[in-house]
Amino acid sequence: MKNVFKSLIAAVVVLASVVPALAVSESAVLFLQISPGARAAGMGEAFVALADDATAVYYNPAGLGFQRGKEITLMHTNWLPQLGTDLFYEFGAYRHHFENIGTIGINVTYLNLGTQSRTDESGPDPIGEFSSNEYAVSLTYGTQLSEKWAVGLGARFIQSNLSPFGAGSEEGDGRASAFGFDLATLYKVSSRFSVGANLSNMGPKITYIDAAQADPLPTNLRVGFAAHAINNKYNKLTFVADVNKTMVKRYSDGTSDPFYKAIFTSPWFEEKRPSVKKTPPPRMSSRGSSAAAPSTGTTTSLRCAPVIIGTRMARWIISASVPASPTISTVSISAMSPPMRAIRWPTPCAFR
Repeated sequence: MKNVFKSLIAAVVVLASVVPALAVSESAVLFLQISPGARAAGMGEAFVALADDATAVYYNPAGLGFQRGKEITLMHTNWLPQLGTDLFYEFGAYRHHFENIGTIGINVTYLNLGTQSRTDESGPDPIGEFSSNEYAVSLTYGTQLSEKWAVGLGARFIQSNLSPFGAGSEEGDGRASAFGFDLATLYKVSSRFSVGANLSNMGPKITYIDAAQADPLPTNLRVGFAAHAINNKYNKLTFVADVNKTMVKRYSDGTSDPFYKAIFTSPWFEEKRPSVKKTPPPRMSSRGSSAAAPSTGTTTSLRCAPVIIGTRMARWIISASVPASPTISTVSISAMSPPMRAIRWPTPCAFR
């Protein structure tokens, strides 16, 4: 027991030391970062080192390697209900173990963005409506390399249908597709302590208009631990912690690094923003008119924009696991309400 708590304390210190690395995402198809599963949501979405049910297809495909039998999980939730009643999120996953091969999982993620109003350059008056949605279909695989170590792989097709129309005279429209893949590992140090990591959504940029305006996928590194302090027939107590790092590097001119480079170039800590030289106030001439202040030789423009941040404010969470049939051992259905609350938050100003 002492060794478990020593390992727990050490892991907490290590994870806490990299918390400042978390950054605001600057990528497309952010629905891929919506975490499924009521159980994982109730644990603060810290699941990478546990990953012991069908939602491992999302949190850590390597967790499939330790799972046996068959399982299906389904999830539905109204998404950001404060912004519209026609926004909702769906997730479904199925995993199946094959002896001497490993465990294969498949999952579908769907986000309905509701109905939008269409306008043109002449004014803000609506001239029509259209619907928006995004979805992804993923295939995952996990297998044990040893009694304590498992690895996992994932591949997914991504479709984004933001708008069937282009913007003004630009070619193309708001529809695009892409593909990505995951690499994951899970190591059980002992029966009471495990560590896991998942590098997900690696892949080429998604292009809506042209290659010059392509956006990176939300490549994400998730690492964490799970410590089973109490694990017996009558009581269970598990400590879990995850840290997520978005591996995206975007520059001030709008360009971004490809995923294989951004893994190394994305900032691990908040980058220092350039300071702005204060312009002296206009001085009055002897005739009472204002005279221009001396030029500093540099020009700096300031751009600020608010961003909507979603925070989980779950009032209730329902999760049910029931025997399904002789062929499917478990069916789990989860729902939560409300899943998110939209908060308007001022972003730091960007200087150019």
